[in-house]
Amino acid sequence: MATAEEIAHRVAESDTARTARRSSVAKNVGELAGRQAVVAEELRRIEDQLGAAVVAAQEVMEIKELARFTDVRVKDLIRWSAAQKPTRGRRKQAVLTDEKTLGRTTARTSRPMPGSASTVPQLAAETAPAAVS
Repeated sequence: MATAEEIAHRVAESDTARTARRSSVAKNVGELAGRQAVVAEELRRIEDQLGAAVVAAQEVMEIKELARFTDVRVKDLIRWSAAQKPTRGRRKQAVLTDEKTLGRTTARTSRPMPGSASTVPQLAAETAPAAVS
């Protein structure tokens, strides 16, 4: 039977080999991921340049004609050119129109909590027809 000292030595040897393999694998994955990030960034820059070139080409020819001359799929040319168009900004908040206020627009606001000081008298005064003298 192995002594406690021999067991500890065997475990250490086993762990050393496993640690070396794990380190090697992790290092390889890290290097490949770094290379992939560099290539992906380069590809993004090339696609931006392609998009700008396709947009510029549309001033003198149609995309179908460009595809025929270059043997590049129309689908790809459209995708690259579409990436050059500015994206639409966020829409403004909707404004509600209350028929009772005769077309006046009011910004959307939160409603009062039940049981709190009511704004009904104020609203009633605003929507009541003007007295005719």
